[in-house]
Amino acid sequence: MHVGAHIELKEVADAGYGRAEARTNAAHVKRHDGEPGFALKGIHEQAGRQLTLNLHRIPAPVQEGKLLPTLQHHMRARWLLTNGETGFERGCDRHTEILRLNSRPCAGLIRSSGMRFRSSTLGYVLLSLFSLVSCNSMKHAPLQTVPHVDLNRYVGDWFVFAHIPYSLEKGKVGTLDRYALRPDGKMDNIFLFRRGSLDAPLEQWKGVAWVHNKATNAEWRVQFLWPLRVPYLIIDLDKDYQWSVIGYPNRKLAWVLSRKPVLDAATYRGILERMAKQGYDTRLLAKVPQKSE
Repeated sequence: MHVGAHIELKEVADAGYGRAEARTNAAHVKRHDGEPGFALKGIHEQAGRQLTLNLHRIPAPVQEGKLLPTLQHHMRARWLLTNGETGFERGCDRHTEILRLNSRPCAGLIRSSGMRFRSSTLGYVLLSLFSLVSCNSMKHAPLQTVPHVDLNRYVGDWFVFAHIPYSLEKGKVGTLDRYALRPDGKMDNIFLFRRGSLDAPLEQWKGVAWVHNKATNAEWRVQFLWPLRVPYLIIDLDKDYQWSVIGYPNRKLAWVLSRKPVLDAATYRGILERMAKQGYDTRLLAKVPQKSE
C-alpha cells in the first residue's frame, strides 16, 4: 500500500489575454481511522475569480506507483457525477494523463450537445479531452497563427480533408465542421459525421466557439462539453477562404479543412510543407474519406 501520491491536471491560457487556469488535484490521504483514501479537489480560476469544487473523499486501496484503475467514487460539486470508475497511470511532462474513467455525468448537458455515449465510454471521451488540455508539449515555440481572419468569410461549411487521428474522431468519415455567427458574438459549431461508412446515417455534435484573440480572430476556443475548452488555432488559410489549417499547441492534433470534399495534390503538398516548418510531423496526418461531389 502506498500513501501520498499526487496528481495534477492543469491548463493555463496565454497570460497576454488574461490568466485562465483550471486544475484538478488528486492525492491519497488518510482518514481519521487511518485507512487510506482518495481526495479530489477541482479549482477553476479566471481573471482573478476562483471557484473551488470540493469533491468527496472515500476509502480506496492503492497499488505502489499508481492509483488503482477501479477506484469507486462520488463527485459532488455544482453538478453530480454518479458512481464511476477512474484510473490514473502515466505521466505527461509535469502533468498526468488520465487513461480511463467510466461515469455517467451531466446527462442533460451531454444530451444538449447531441453527443450520445454508452456509460462505459463516456468517461474515456471526457478524459481524452482532459488529456488534450493537460498535456501540452514544451518542445516547440508557440504556433504562429495567420495575421487576420475575416469571420464573416470564414463561417460556413468546412469538410475535414485530413487530420491527425485521435480517439474522439476514430472511425468517423464524411466529417464536416459548420460554423455560424450568433448575436452574442460567439459561433455555433456543429460537427457532422458518419460512423464507419459514407452510407451510414448522418450524426452531429453541437458545440460553441468563440474568438480568444480578437486582434487577429485566428485564435479560438471550442467547447462541446462543459467545462472543457479546446484551443483552435488557424495557422494557415487560403486567401480566398477555400481551405484552412487548424493547429493545436502541442502539435498532437491538426485538421486540414476545405470548402470542397477534395483538395488538389499541389495545394495539399504546400500545406504539409508549411506545417512541417511549424514543427508538425506531417507523416501523422491521414486523409478523411469524403463523398465526392
